[in-house]
Amino acid sequence: MKNTITIVDDHILIANALGEVISNFKNFQILSICESGQALINSFEKDNIPNVVLFDVSMLIMNGFETAK
Repeated sequence: MKNTITIVDDHILIANALGEVISNFKNFQILSICESGQALINSFEKDNIPNVVLFDVSMLIMNGFETAK
């Protein structure tokens, strides 16, 4: 079973590039890429709970610290 990861970053090019790198590891799978903390919370409502969340701590809409709380 693969570890699922969600990336939360308002710089979508960076998030996609990081997702591509992570996807190359056989034990990891990108579950989703969200552009804000609010988008992450909305994705949880759909039962898409990842094993790991990688946050950008300085996003404009709900930064990583606010989202983690």
